[in-house]
Amino acid sequence: MINFKPEFLKWPDIWNKVEQFRTHHLRAKQIPVDIEALNEFDLGLDIVPTFGLKQEVGVEAFLSKNLKEIRVDNESFNSQAYANRLRFTLAEEIGHFVLHRPIYLEGVKYNTEEEFVQDILNMDEDNLNWIERQAREFAGRLLVPIDDLENKINEQKAQIERFHEKYTGGGNVTDLAIEGVSKMICAYFGVSWQVIKNRVRSEKLYDLFEN
Repeated sequence: MINFKPEFLKWPDIWNKVEQFRTHHLRAKQIPVDIEALNEFDLGLDIVPTFGLKQEVGVEAFLSKNLKEIRVDNESFNSQAYANRLRFTLAEEIGHFVLHRPIYLEGVKYNTEEEFVQDILNMDEDNLNWIERQAREFAGRLLVPIDDLENKINEQKAQIERFHEKYTGGGNVTDLAIEGVSKMICAYFGVSWQVIKNRVRSEKLYDLFEN
């Protein structure tokens, strides 16, 4: 079973942990982050493709209770179409590895994938949602460093101005500009455009998209 009380970290606390982590791992400073090498060579986490994990167990990946493996759905691991999603998933597991180590060492007792899923289903929903949100926030800041994000957005100032000229009076121009620019710069970070959009919201960078 999984028995724990999560630490309720604020987003700036998580960002600080990401930047501390980045100072100790050279690969985390590179853009795009080589997330597989970071897991395997820096953290010693074996990435183990597992058949039917998503279809039969209902998850795309999970960190083993001994903090030695990340089991990932085999289909997702070998599909180029899932490459960016897989990168983010692996970054989330690093988030759990860094933020939730006490939970895994003290509170996790499952022995099989099925027991893991059953334990997840039996967990308090608020606790589960909270640790998943924390891991996603860690992953987002890890893959999309704030300074690099601001620089890439500022490089698109001319395009942002075009959005305002073209869509003035046609709805929320700022939202349109955020989506448009996110699609332009996401490949640089090796993430989906939705991840960039979420980073803009989380980091409160709306003013960079004003005309």
